[in-house]
Amino acid sequence: MNETISLKFAKLSKNLKYEMLPENVIEQAKKCLLDFVGVAIAGKKCPLIDVLLSFGFQSKGDKNSTVIGREEPIYFLFGPLINGTIGHYIELDDGHRQSLSHRGTVVIPSALAMGEVLKSNGKDTCLCQLFGGSFLW
Repeated sequence: MNETISLKFAKLSKNLKYEMLPENVIEQAKKCLLDFVGVAIAGKKCPLIDVLLSFGFQSKGDKNSTVIGREEPIYFLFGPLINGTIGHYIELDDGHRQSLSHRGTVVIPSALAMGEVLKSNGKDTCLCQLFGGSFLW
């Protein structure tokens, strides 16, 4: 039976460890994270945020996701949505020429939210960021 690409990625992710990453890849991931947080802080005044926050606070479920620049936690599914929105708002977020995408605003908010909910350490969250970014080619 031929393996699907999804199965191949699942097997790879199961065996992937932070210690396997080259130092230059780790350093670049850290720079991307800092870049994302910086543009998200600058974009936190986006007018759409109040609407999204309202929906997120009214949603049922655990409020266990952080919105950058806010103290009160929000429903898990809205954290990455809002962080991605503010990260892209001023359009200074990273760009990836080959995929014509802004990887950071897609992957980093999701990795941070998953890391927060699962109480992951920084290394596992970084690994999630890098692995998630590998799908955006």
